[in-house]
Amino acid sequence: FGSRSRGGRESRVLFAREIGVDFFEGGRFDPQYWETAHLSGTQIPWVLASRAVKISTCALPLLGDADKPARYTVRLHFVEMEDVKAGQRVFDIRMQDQLVAGAVDIVKQAGGPRRALVLEFKGVRVTKDLVVRLAPTAKDARHKPTLSGIEAEVPAGDLM
Repeated sequence: FGSRSRGGRESRVLFAREIGVDFFEGGRFDPQYWETAHLSGTQIPWVLASRAVKISTCALPLLGDADKPARYTVRLHFVEMEDVKAGQRVFDIRMQDQLVAGAVDIVKQAGGPRRALVLEFKGVRVTKDLVVRLAPTAKDARHKPTLSGIEAEVPAGDLM
């Protein structure tokens, strides 16, 4: 599991040890290296080489105390590697406590399992950490949210 932060200050890759992550019961980081090498739907398959399974919250440290707030374009990377059918793993996504996507269904939206899904959100205001919350909405919530990666980029001219 990793993230890539690009913006006006620097470009860097953050790994799990640098990111604040909370899991639902039984949650974990899960490597899936070889299985993702030939996935369709992504230009950066290395992001899908691992995932956070049963993730509830992720906080990426993007700005320091001396930095001014910025508006980011955020891309969330998903892939369903389990034998889950459409409608079985459905969840809402919140960023900075705002609902940005409801009823996300990786299998349905990607066109099947083992296919990449990238969701992009523009204009996400960040003052320090980017906080992403994933909450299951499926009636049968055995299949909690999964997330493979996060990209956060400040588009040119969007530093506040």
